[in-house]
Amino acid sequence: MLAVIFLIGCAVLGICLVRRVMRQLLDGAEQILWGIVVGWILTSVGVYLIARWRGELTSKLMIGATLSVWIVSAIMIVFEVRKPSRASSFFVWQKKYVGLALVLIIFTPVYLRLLSLQVFAHRDGGIYAGSADNDLAFHAALASSFVYGKNFPSAYPLLPPEPLLYPYMPDFHAALLMAGGLSLRAAFILSALILGAATAGLLYSLALRISRSQRVATMATVLFLLNGGLGFIYFFRDWWQSNQSFFAFFNSLHTNYAKISERGLHWTNLVADMLVPQRTSLFGLPLALMIFAVFAFVWQRWHQVDEDKKENSPRILILMLVAGALAGLLPLFHTHTYIAVALVSIGLFALRPRREWFAFWTPAVVLAAPQLLALSMRASGSAIVHLFFGWLGHDQGFFPLYLLRNLGLPLLLAIPAWWTAPRVWRKFYLAFLVPLAMTFIVVISPSLYDNGKLIYYWHALNSILVAMWLVNLAVIHKQRVLASLLAILCVATALIVVRSETITSARVFTDEQLSAAEFARERTAPHSLFLTAPSLRQPVLSFAGRSVLSSATAWLWSHGYEFRERDADVRRIYAGSGDALDLLRYYQVDYIYFGDAETSDLRSNPAFFDQNFAAVYRSPTITIYDAHSSLNPISPDDRRGAFNKPAPRELALRVDKDPFALIVDFPRTSFFVYRLCKASYGRMPRREEFMTAMSLLGRDLFIGAAGWQEQREINRSALLNDWMNTTAFKQLYNGKSNPEFVDSLLSNAGLGWSAGDRYLLIKGLDSGTQSRQTALLGIIEDKDFYAREFNTAYVLVHYFGYLRRNPDDAPDFNLKGLNFWRDRLDEWGDYRIISRAFIESTEYNNLKPVP
Repeated sequence: MLAVIFLIGCAVLGICLVRRVMRQLLDGAEQILWGIVVGWILTSVGVYLIARWRGELTSKLMIGATLSVWIVSAIMIVFEVRKPSRASSFFVWQKKYVGLALVLIIFTPVYLRLLSLQVFAHRDGGIYAGSADNDLAFHAALASSFVYGKNFPSAYPLLPPEPLLYPYMPDFHAALLMAGGLSLRAAFILSALILGAATAGLLYSLALRISRSQRVATMATVLFLLNGGLGFIYFFRDWWQSNQSFFAFFNSLHTNYAKISERGLHWTNLVADMLVPQRTSLFGLPLALMIFAVFAFVWQRWHQVDEDKKENSPRILILMLVAGALAGLLPLFHTHTYIAVALVSIGLFALRPRREWFAFWTPAVVLAAPQLLALSMRASGSAIVHLFFGWLGHDQGFFPLYLLRNLGLPLLLAIPAWWTAPRVWRKFYLAFLVPLAMTFIVVISPSLYDNGKLIYYWHALNSILVAMWLVNLAVIHKQRVLASLLAILCVATALIVVRSETITSARVFTDEQLSAAEFARERTAPHSLFLTAPSLRQPVLSFAGRSVLSSATAWLWSHGYEFRERDADVRRIYAGSGDALDLLRYYQVDYIYFGDAETSDLRSNPAFFDQNFAAVYRSPTITIYDAHSSLNPISPDDRRGAFNKPAPRELALRVDKDPFALIVDFPRTSFFVYRLCKASYGRMPRREEFMTAMSLLGRDLFIGAAGWQEQREINRSALLNDWMNTTAFKQLYNGKSNPEFVDSLLSNAGLGWSAGDRYLLIKGLDSGTQSRQTALLGIIEDKDFYAREFNTAYVLVHYFGYLRRNPDDAPDFNLKGLNFWRDRLDEWGDYRIISRAFIESTEYNNLKPVP
């Protein structure tokens, strides 16, 4: 009950704020829609700051926040009532609301049905979810970490103590409701249902503002929500080949016909694959539509001024400042929306440069700066943002067909719709092509798939223009049948997808797992660190709010974190390797979780843990061991949420045990060894000689410690000296003259130096100003050689580290595998995905850790 009172109070506060600032722009229904969103985001941010200061989120804090919200709302209402000009009823039913009511009456029950089936429904021995289970499990982990794990200041609970850079505020909002008495399922469904309805209403309002037609606004909202490309063609093809009746096939669907990778379908339905599973979009999309409404209003006023009409505009600067402030909060709620809004604003500025844009950009940049700075540092360090043409259709034979397959008939209808639209909106539309184009040019997040989120913002305005054209086709040109047919084809795939999502459901957590999570939540300290398998379905993480040493590779990779760093250590601990106890001390693990994933996926050794630790929880398939009592001198309560950053370890001791040791400083360590071998002998190194060299290079080298870079250079010099004094090197080069020595190295490296460069190097050797050691070093540092061999070497060390073999050893017996991954790396430019592929490979997972 407290949570509901809080939500209503936040909405009332938001409506009062919106009325005070935006009354000249928004009518009564829009004020309600804006007020809900504004009230919820502002109170979420405000309460988060208080919870962070206090270090916890409790029901007492929620009571205080609720009272404060209602007191401020009451004061604002009193001031509103005292002014007769403002005291009139802010909401009067108008005919233009009929279409909005119709959309909400149709959309809300369908959306509620999807939410009730997809969001952790409890029945038949556990919790069930549909295709959204992995996303929802992650959001549950974040929400639970706030309300149960006292995650303040916010760390990434999947890889502590890394900072939480994922837009966490939507899940903190759910945590508020949980602290107010709602279950996690109820908190997710209630907030999603209201925000989803607000999204539909805001799109309707934007379309009504642009078209001034109820029919267009209604049609635009339907087109926006029910996107899905041409997947319906494959549906009918599969039905025809199934030998089933249409209704039998339709009622047994388990395929999302907007998302079939092998058929080149990647742009998913907005409702089923965004508003249901991805909670950040629940805040991002309505905020974007609100900002676009301001843009549309201001754009139209500027157009009227350009046409020498009398300007009847409210305070444009204030409107732009409000829109900028909303945009500035977006990185806390949905980063992709911030990017899309920024791109649209830049496009509009290019089309119509005005000083008022700086009123938008100033708060949009200033408020977002802290989060953007942290994100940019992460992105630059991991080379996440890079050029890549074609999105997921980069390998399609005919790219325009790929676009049509994914964006569907609205892409074709955009041409006549744009041509016949009013001139003011034709120009306005062009700015929305910027995020669409960016999708297919630049990778903006670790997962290339996420680029598709930018398309929805183009789709919003495209739906409006297409709806205008369809309504005109039906009403003005009297082609109602054709217009209806085209509209049905636009939404056919989405209708199929929605049907399949109401059928698709599977148990994702058992009652036994939920009981283990309840034990962890009630019987362990909030800041306890658990060791678990890197699983997408970890009950302690999702429902107890406890941090885990290293979570699922897919999550860490897609969120831009270093997923490779702890993988081998987790496997070594579960296998009971000789250094398992030292690793548990090193990471300060408090509890060890043993379940099905730990037993089946990690080749674990339960006897080792039974011998060394006391079991504090047992069920038929789950055991939780207490590692804190015997190994960890620091109490979880004393840590107060600040998990310690593990100290650097000597690289030489890790190269044989941890594949990440070969990658962590790859350009200056592993790649250095590779280039030495390639230039010296004209071939790639073999694993044994490579690992020997890396052990020497890693001696006394603690990456990240003070002075580690200087030590690395000392070790490189020592390795180079030892390398040139090996028997093999001496036998090959000691009898050669300086010209022969240089020519051999250049030939091995595949370099065609100019005669002048070659002469200078030989002259330096002859005169004694150069040594053969510096000559070899100069050749391996050649920029062309470096660039040509980088990707081959990067893939090679994955064979050495993860598979512990040469690429042409069994089971391959050739270099096809190496060449395949090198070619993919050349094409994609994504180095992290290569590591993920090796970590998730069957061969690696079947290997036992090095003793």
